[in-house]
Amino acid sequence: MASLPVRDFLAAVRARLCYHAPHSMSTVPTRALVLAAGLGTRMRPLSLDLPKPLMPFWGAPPLGRTLRMLRAWGVTEAVVNVHAGAGEMLRWILANPVDGLRVDLSFEPDALGTGGALVRARWFVGDRPFWIVNADIACALDPAPLRAALAARSTVAAVWVDPARGPRTVETARGRVRCFRSATPGAPGTATFCGVHLVRPELLRFLPLREAFGTIVAAYEAAMNAGRRIAAVAIPGAFWADLGTPRQMVEAHRAAFDSQQPIANSQYRTSNIEHRTSNIEQPTANSQQPTTNIQHPTSNIEHRTSNIEHRTSNIEQPTSSSRQPTADSQRGKGRARPGGRPDAGCPPVDVGRWMVDVGCCSSRRPASLVRPPFAVRGFASIAPDAVLGRGAVIEDSIVWPGARVEPGARLCGAIVGRGAVARGVVRGPLVRADLVLAPAERAAVGRRLGGDVSAEAFEPRGSDRTFLRLRGSRRGAMLIRHGRERPENDRYAGHARFLAALGVRVPALLADRPAARFVLMEDLGDRTLADVIAGAPEPRVAAAYVRVVLAMAPWHVAGLAAARRSGLGLEEPFGPALYEREHRLFLDQYLAGRLPAPAALVAAAARDLGRVSSWLADAPPVLLHRDLQSSNVLWTRGRPAFIDFQGMRSGPAMYDLASLLFDPYVRVPAAVRTRALDAYVAEVGTRRARPDVFLPAAVQRLTQALGAYARLGAIRGAERFLRHIPPALGLLEEALRGCPAGLPALEAIARSRS
Repeated sequence: MASLPVRDFLAAVRARLCYHAPHSMSTVPTRALVLAAGLGTRMRPLSLDLPKPLMPFWGAPPLGRTLRMLRAWGVTEAVVNVHAGAGEMLRWILANPVDGLRVDLSFEPDALGTGGALVRARWFVGDRPFWIVNADIACALDPAPLRAALAARSTVAAVWVDPARGPRTVETARGRVRCFRSATPGAPGTATFCGVHLVRPELLRFLPLREAFGTIVAAYEAAMNAGRRIAAVAIPGAFWADLGTPRQMVEAHRAAFDSQQPIANSQYRTSNIEHRTSNIEQPTANSQQPTTNIQHPTSNIEHRTSNIEHRTSNIEQPTSSSRQPTADSQRGKGRARPGGRPDAGCPPVDVGRWMVDVGCCSSRRPASLVRPPFAVRGFASIAPDAVLGRGAVIEDSIVWPGARVEPGARLCGAIVGRGAVARGVVRGPLVRADLVLAPAERAAVGRRLGGDVSAEAFEPRGSDRTFLRLRGSRRGAMLIRHGRERPENDRYAGHARFLAALGVRVPALLADRPAARFVLMEDLGDRTLADVIAGAPEPRVAAAYVRVVLAMAPWHVAGLAAARRSGLGLEEPFGPALYEREHRLFLDQYLAGRLPAPAALVAAAARDLGRVSSWLADAPPVLLHRDLQSSNVLWTRGRPAFIDFQGMRSGPAMYDLASLLFDPYVRVPAAVRTRALDAYVAEVGTRRARPDVFLPAAVQRLTQALGAYARLGAIRGAERFLRHIPPALGLLEEALRGCPAGLPALEAIARSRS
């Protein structure tokens, strides 16, 4: 066994001795460990462009904000652990020193986790309390409560928690942590660990001597088992936001914007963009910039606002006859913050021939502004060198340095990476395609999309597939990658060819590369059936659903026989085994797992579901889509097109109809269901349709969906699926009212609405 390095051995001995003579918290901690060595997996594809700690948060990287915050707390020495993007992090730290703060890097060739990072940095710890701060959060807080909490007897660490926001997986009581891994997250008495802790060196006693992957939570649990106390400190008035995923990054921007929260000891500015077409006020060189000092409850942060300075170069001056703002532009009145350094004045945003300062306004009266050729709705964080085209709409979105937004593009909750070009509607993270495409994918794309290709990543949909929308100067395409977890994904391309030959509208297949496990498909846009019916009057909703069910009719009528003739590979048909698996998903994931329900109720529900599947067993089989919900029906050129059909199999036609008309993602009026069902039955005939099993099929489908929502919602980053549970329960109750009597357990579960 190799010997432990001398400095690590001495640090370990010092850590073991320090508990017997703990330092008073009357002195301010002067050292800090900043955790910045994450892989950035949840932030992809943006983390392929920039390491997460360097991604702009209102124009300044979280790492820089954290270092300045620590310096304001009295810290003079910091160690930043790095792994992915270490070179770029080093260059940024060298280029952005913080006065009075020495920063060392702790490079990890292999990621060591939060516990392993502390073991590797034990040489730095010394014998006094020190801070540990995550670099992928945005925060503003008073450190005094944490210092006070650490002074309590037997307390080895004080951790900042938030009892109101986040996943709330930490159980607390009387100011101390009871459990870091709650079995009932979100329940009363739980809180979220916010990633800021004040730690005594004694904690090293509960970590291994040698470097290995580990978590600091494991060390805390070992310390608690040894009788040590971990203080849980909630700080009123503090600001915290997780920056772990693209969605969280957007939500954090919005939260800081809505709360007018000064973040991490930096100045920031807001602006009310007022569209005027005449009487432009041109401030002179002697114009005074009004300044207001606002004391934040937890730190001294100056919130500065100033009048907009209109640059005269490359600005079209509107005349008195200029067209008045439209209703859309009036709705677009918003506040935008420049993405430049918070203390660097108001940098202009390059909008082609327009150079408009969108940074500042008077705190008492908005200054007039040349009407910009783009609209801001909600918030917009725009880098100073970003290029925005005429007619673009920026809504709750972030535009990084060097990005370009094409004329007429619309950003909705988007993040546009460096050098990326936004076209059409963008709703997620967008990066240059060369950052994300493998060589085989680049070869398949070739020149067919034109130049300046960018890739928009879609949120995971609960499978091992990932989706990229590629857009170039000529056209767009959808790249669908799939792993080996579900063999049905290998059949997507073949199913697309088959359905197109059957006359069903599906995206055209542009490239199929089974060995590289991807397909390239025609991009039919992102307008779904749910978008078509949103806010529409009932007759129009009914007409849309009738069009969909009639488009499905050839699929159901001719599909199964054609599939058998062609030897098309299908998934396991609906029968006793598949029905039972869907039942187990509901019973195990939702009833026993999510609620959890008593064993007697679970058993009773299983008996009810057995009756449901027996009613469906006699229906003649057709070729099913299997997942026919509104999000899988695109609307293009006034007619429906179908996607996500890789799970095709034989089964009762009413399973597809129930999936479509009892859809938790949208609200379908009962009269619309009746009209669509009648139109379908008239088209395919009663014998094939078997409308008498429509409601039992809805019960089967909805219980399967509830199980899937519970399973997916338990995955970190996929909690959004949980919001579909209440509407699914409401629809289940509605379907049960029309079913034959004898399903009391399911009726009781549906009425619970939990």
